[in-house]
Formats: sequence, C-alpha cells, structure tokens
Amino acid sequence: MLAVHKGQGHLGVPAWCWSMLQIFRISRSDMGFTVLPDPGGVLDQSSAMMEALQLMAAFESKITAPKAPPYNDDGEVDLVEQNRIAAKSWGVDL
Repeated sequence: MLAVHKGQGHLGVPAWCWSMLQIFRISRSDMGFTVLPDPGGVLDQSSAMMEALQLMAAFESKITAPKAPPYNDDGEVDLVEQNRIAAKSWGVDL
C-alpha cells in the first residue's frame, strides 16, 4: 500500500494527487467501492470522480497482478532468473 503524505507532496508529486490517492484508499474495500466521497449513492457522485476512481482501480489491479515465474528449458521454475528479476525491481543489477 502506498503511503499518503500531506503538504507539498512527496517525490515531486503534487498534493492534489496524494489527496486523490487518499480518497481512493478510503473508498475501497475487498467488496469494491464502499465509502463514496460525496453524500448519496453512485448516481449522486461526480462522473469525473467515479471515472478517476475506476481508472485508479484498474491501474492498481494491473500493477498488483501476480506474474508467472520464469521457466528454464526443462520446464522448471528458473530461480536464478526469478531472483534476477526481483533484484532488478529493487534497483539492483545482477
């Protein structure tokens, strides 16, 4: 989960982006959107806000989707390649 920072933003990200992320995190649960930013139901919300929340949900599912492990020529999981990929994601080049 991403941390939400108030004020001038974090890592050069504008404060309004962090506010939108905070609204997204508050409104989400395992069942989808449960708490909406404005009073009322889904039809009472701003269409731009609902589209933004749906876009953020799609992006979150894309970046958190499990990836298939790499396989070697024998059809077994290639642990060396899997570790290299993990290290690269941490910024380490093996």
